[in-house]
Amino acid sequence: MGKIKIKKSKNLIYQDFSFLPDGTTTFRNPPSKSVLQRFEHYERKLILHFENQFITTIYAKNLEGERELFKIVQKLPEFIGKSYEEILNYEF
Repeated sequence: MGKIKIKKSKNLIYQDFSFLPDGTTTFRNPPSKSVLQRFEHYERKLILHFENQFITTIYAKNLEGERELFKIVQKLPEFIGKSYEEILNYEF
């Protein structure tokens, strides 16, 4: 497996914007304004929590996507304090 860019992956589904955790879709926050505070990794999904109380989710479509998520999670601690936009555009 080579470099993975979330925005270009065919094995991952990601949200373009972060949302309030109550499911309110009327309040969206641009990726550049969402700064990573912490994250949770489950089998097929990664939940990102931002300093502004918004969240977003990245899902694996298949087994290859699960492998990609695992690779991303290994590097993600380095992105605490960085924007969602930086995460989406980084080559893991």
